[in-house]
Amino acid sequence: MSRIGYIARRAAGSSSQEALALRERFIKEFGRRRWTIIRGESMGGHVAIASLELHPEVYQGGLIECGIVDGVGLIDWLYAYTAAADYLSGVRLLDTPRPDFDALVDGTWVGLMGLPGDYTERGRRFDSVVKHLAGGDLPLRLEGLRARYLMNLNSRDPGPLRAQEFARHADTRHIRYGIDPGLGLDEATLNREIRRVRPAPGARSRETNPVFAELTGKIRVPVLTIHETADFRVPFRLQQDYRRRALAAGTGCLLVQRAVRWAGHCSFDGAVRDRALDDLIAWIEGGVVPAGDDVLGEVRKLACLGRRCSTRTTRRGGRERAPSQGWARDSSPAAATPRPGHPRPGGPRHGACIGISALTTSPFPRETPTKAC
Repeated sequence: MSRIGYIARRAAGSSSQEALALRERFIKEFGRRRWTIIRGESMGGHVAIASLELHPEVYQGGLIECGIVDGVGLIDWLYAYTAAADYLSGVRLLDTPRPDFDALVDGTWVGLMGLPGDYTERGRRFDSVVKHLAGGDLPLRLEGLRARYLMNLNSRDPGPLRAQEFARHADTRHIRYGIDPGLGLDEATLNREIRRVRPAPGARSRETNPVFAELTGKIRVPVLTIHETADFRVPFRLQQDYRRRALAAGTGCLLVQRAVRWAGHCSFDGAVRDRALDDLIAWIEGGVVPAGDDVLGEVRKLACLGRRCSTRTTRRGGRERAPSQGWARDSSPAAATPRPGHPRPGGPRHGACIGISALTTSPFPRETPTKAC
């Protein structure tokens, strides 16, 4: 395993080029591969999805875990979150630079809004807006929100210790806010009056830095994603937004998304990750499209797989871990028998993984190309 760093000021563009260079070095030393899978986790998910769109001829598949699958959409989401906090509290968060920003949040803003589980009236409005902004009434939503409730607030001036480049590209003009009825504020008024954040001149340019331009959904190879339902560091909403892009681009059949019921970020059970990779390889090798979740459907049923849902955690080594919720590898005897033309689950892959965006490769001639949409 070799890791590629993701540096905020350089972002996914540089890391994407590093992945290409590492792949070429691997081929030079070990020979050309049958297929190459690019894998990204968290910010590496931005690297992976950008690489798949920018270099579609290079990769035959992508595996993205808890990733920034909608790229620059994460920046928009964070500033939409802060704009809602600004508007509903009446505190000018967006205009206050750090470090004054932090003192204003911890003192005045929290006093007006309260905390999850102990909201004021204004806080209940904010919670409702955040629910819609995050993608709906997602399983374990409040547990996930508690961990990021204050950390997701951002000033337009992030200060010298934070990533200046991200703030330049924020754009909330396209965000449509929602709020539940009965809270003394209607959706039309909210969307009309809330402040909109605009990107800096020259930002989000596909010519200058395509990584910070909006993604297109134009993938050409199978992509499988796994994501926690109550991840508020990289919100599940990004999965929904990229699904919409893929559908608009006519590539929805190349995108399979799986939800894991858990409040946290990149905390998957290893079995969930292993099954995802096995299923992606079977998809590439034999055209067997794996099962996934309908991320645009009834979000309260995500990861149920047609069964009674459970949000109970399991303990391993004294630590709380996410339940696999059915996306772990099937360990039954029937599953251990490979189907004709398919690799044995968990068997040798004759490959190598390359870090934050990871490449898994196979040395044999590719036999069955994956059908496009």
